Amino acid sequence: MLSIDATRFSYATSETAPTVAADSFRGVFTLATCILMPVQTQETCRFELRGDGSRASVLALNNQFRVQKPGTTADTVWQNMAQPRARGGLIGSNINTGNKDASPRGFEFLGNVGDHPDPAKSKFGSGPLDDRGGVDDATIIRHLALLRLTRPWVPAATPAGRNNLSIHRVITGGGRGAVVEVRAVR
Repeated sequence: MLSIDATRFSYATSETAPTVAADSFRGVFTLATCILMPVQTQETCRFELRGDGSRASVLALNNQFRVQKPGTTADTVWQNMAQPRARGGLIGSNINTGNKDASPRGFEFLGNVGDHPDPAKSKFGSGPLDDRGGVDDATIIRHLALLRLTRPWVPAATPAGRNNLSIHRVITGGGRGAVVEVRAVR
C-alpha cells in the first residue's frame, strides 16, 4: 500500500511515457491532493493502468493537472487499459491552465465570474474533470487508511533560556524495485 498526499510532480512529460504507470500492479496506490505539472513540454501528465489489473486498486483523488494542450479530458489523464480493469479511479480532480482554449467550459457554473484576459481571474483558467472508475465510499476509505494513520511529528518544548532553530526536511526516493518510507515516531 502506497499513499502520496499534497505533493507537486513536475516532469518533462511525454506522449509515449505516462507520468504514472501501473503495469500488472498488485496492491493499493493513492495519489491525493497533488499537482501534476509538465515541464518544458506541452504533453499532459496522465495515469496509465495496463497489464493484469485483477489485483490493482489505484485512486487519483482531488488532484490538479496543469495542462497546455486543448482537448484534455478525464479520458486523456486516466487511461485504465488493464485487463481485467484495475479497481479505483479518478475522483474530484481538475485542470488548471494559462491557455483558455485548454479549458473551454471552465467552471461554467460560476455565474458571477466571467471571461477575463488573465486566466487567474477568468472562469476559463481551470475546470473540473469528470470522475472515472465508479469509485464507491468503501474504496475511498480503504485508500485513505494510511493517510488517516499518519500523525505529524511535533518537536519537544525548548528548555527555558535556549533558542530553538529547527530545520526539518523529509526526502524519499525510490526506483529499481526499492522504495523508502519515512515515518516519524515518538
